[in-house]
This record gives sequence, structure tokens and C-alpha cells, in this order.
Amino acid sequence: MDLPARQLRFLRACALLLGLSFAASHAACARSQPLCGPTNCTGCCDGQSQCRPGTSVAACGQVGLTCRACGPSEFCAPAGCTPRGGSVDAGLCGPQNCAGCCLASGQCVAVSNLSASACGLRGARCSSCVQAAGQTCDVTTGQCGGCTGCRSSSGACSPLALSATDRRACGVGGQACVDCGVAGTCNSGRCVGGCDGCVTGSRCIPSVVSGSSATSCGLGGGACVTCGAGQQCV
Repeated sequence: MDLPARQLRFLRACALLLGLSFAASHAACARSQPLCGPTNCTGCCDGQSQCRPGTSVAACGQVGLTCRACGPSEFCAPAGCTPRGGSVDAGLCGPQNCAGCCLASGQCVAVSNLSASACGLRGARCSSCVQAAGQTCDVTTGQCGGCTGCRSSSGACSPLALSATDRRACGVGGQACVDCGVAGTCNSGRCVGGCDGCVTGSRCIPSVVSGSSATSCGLGGGACVTCGAGQQCV
């Protein structure tokens, strides 16, 4: 039985709509993730639309801009690739972006990397300590100075407020910290009561020895010293 012309046109139209709907839902390509840009990347965007930290010379940039590879005479700063050799006053390094100190080249020395050759805090220009005079960099103040307390075996300075009374690490004037022993006490940076001679490491050298030994000289619980050439312990 033949269908009326009106019904036949209606069925053909429905079939066409179903075909278009299927093609639209199955043939369309969609990204699995949004494009990298300022709205979703605080670093920089590489050629594959991936967000990178933006802090390396190979991929430098911020706020979702395109990553840039810095040249051999540039370094990656917060503002992007920056020529080396600039001054601190040029804004390459300062309190706004450096917790340690700034070298003349414009590079920031982190607090963890401060040393006698680069000392300072809060973006100040790095200063060099006079190492020949025994100066070191105090990372708590960012200033060069000597050790008024005593030094541990690793060379770390124990503050005078502690080393003047701490029997386990007793000493002043930047000398090696000494252990006064269980029976000893630390009085103004000198061991008393526990050792009548001198102390080397954590061992007490009795006065009968330390009073005349050129290699372990000292009395009153202080640190043993080695006499120089032509000297004797008296």
C-alpha cells in the first residue's frame, strides 16, 4: 500500500534530522583540556599548550604568556629573560623578589646559599666578609661578624648567650666549644668544677699534664691550645 505523499515527506525529513544529529554528536572533535593561558597558568605556556613553571632558562615566562628560551647572555628573572651584567638598582634583583642578597650581576643569592663571600638579607647588595679576620656571615641578620660564642665541630657559631653557660658547649671568642663533663659547669665560657686542666674535644687533660704540655696547654677548664714553634707551656 502506497503511503500518502504528505506522510512520505514527513518520514524523509525525520530521517534527515536523525542523521544530522548523529553526525554532530559523533564526528565533532573536542579538546580534552582547555588551552594554556593567563586564566589557568601562573608560569608560561609551551608549544604544546602545557603550563610550565617559567623559571628556567629553557622555558622562561610568567602569567600564562608563551615560554621563551633565554639566550646565553641572559638569565630567567621574574620579569622574563634578562641580560646578565645589570646592576641591582636596575630592578633585576631587590627586596621585591629576593629574600637573600643581590650580586652585582643582578642575580639573587638565596638565604640557604649565603656565605662569607655573599652575605645579606632582604634584597640588599651582597657583601664579602673579611675571612682573614675570622668574619663569617650571620644568616639570621645578614651581616658579617666574628663569633663571640664558641664554634661546634662543624664550624657553626653557638651564640654567646648560650655558650657562656652551656656545660655541653662551653666557650667564647670563636674558640671550639668544649664539653665540661657531667660534673663540670660553664661559667662565662670556661669550664669549672669538672676539669682543672684544659679540654680537647670532650676530654679533660689534667693540670699535671696541661700545665706543661706544648701540644695541650691550658688550665681552668678552657680549651687546650698548641704552642707555636719556640714556645712552651708555662
